[in-house]
Amino acid sequence: MRSNSPDNCLSFAVMAGAKCTNVGGCPACDHLLEQMPPTTTWGTRFVTVPYKTRKDDLIRIMASEDGTTVTFDGGSPLNLDAGDFYETSWGAATYVEATKPIMIGQYSKGQGCDNVSADPFLLSLAPSNKPLTTLILTPLPQALLPTTMSM
Repeated sequence: MRSNSPDNCLSFAVMAGAKCTNVGGCPACDHLLEQMPPTTTWGTRFVTVPYKTRKDDLIRIMASEDGTTVTFDGGSPLNLDAGDFYETSWGAATYVEATKPIMIGQYSKGQGCDNVSADPFLLSLAPSNKPLTTLILTPLPQALLPTTMSM
């Protein structure tokens, strides 16, 4: 989304998700919700690190511009255009480099994939060439918090 009047633009956030998500084709119908970072924050260098107790993770890479070349650990290049994505599963730390900005989503698969007691979830990875310098956490209003919680 772009504003025709940059001086009069209000802040907003784009959320992506689904009510019933089976990640990796594994049974575990759970909701996923993640705030999508603006394309100005996408980067060209990333390191993916597997979740400690999981066999492998689902990785989705999306290009913001046509003619984007992506490599994994310096291997064979993959070409993507704006809006195209590449999806794969990795079980090891991987260095990802692109010629133009990309976004990487790392999904934890449902527990049916490897019998680990865990629900699927999604994280948008921060690029290593654009480290986060500030993080603002906004707590929920008291009225929205549960009165009891079991862990």
